[in-house]
Amino acid sequence: MASQGEGYYIAPSGDIIELNTSHIDLVIKNPEKFLMTKEEIEKIYKKHNESMGLEGKAREEILSNLIKQGWIRIRHIRRSDTFTAQLNRLDKKHKDMLASFAQQALDGLKGQKYFKATEVKVLNLEGNVLGSWTLQQLSEDVLYKEARVINITQYQPRRASIIQRVIQKLQSL
Repeated sequence: MASQGEGYYIAPSGDIIELNTSHIDLVIKNPEKFLMTKEEIEKIYKKHNESMGLEGKAREEILSNLIKQGWIRIRHIRRSDTFTAQLNRLDKKHKDMLASFAQQALDGLKGQKYFKATEVKVLNLEGNVLGSWTLQQLSEDVLYKEARVINITQYQPRRASIIQRVIQKLQSL
């Protein structure tokens, strides 16, 4: 495990898995828990001409595949007291998982309770920041937008608005 902080996975089931090693090392040592085989992992490392466990392109491919399957990769960076949470999409299921993780972090993870103001940066698969919230905000469901009440003339269906933009662009030519 890198000395920069702690790591966690949130499984597609919503279970929070504490790491006592690196994210990739946990996968290598427990491939069946990630619905992989040792041979599949070795094949990916061989494809990238890297030694097993190296934190390079093979690691990136393996972790990306897990994230695409619904896993969330979480790191805590001690020096800035910040969490990063990397996920494939910020849908309802993942929002629920992040809210549960935030509440658990406030209650205590690995015997440590984190501060309400601890920042959580939510990243997509490419590493782009989707948003940044505190543990308290996430535990209070800040990720859920309230529905707005409007009349029918204000409503723009997504498909219709795209078509309208194309028509407007064509008309402006």
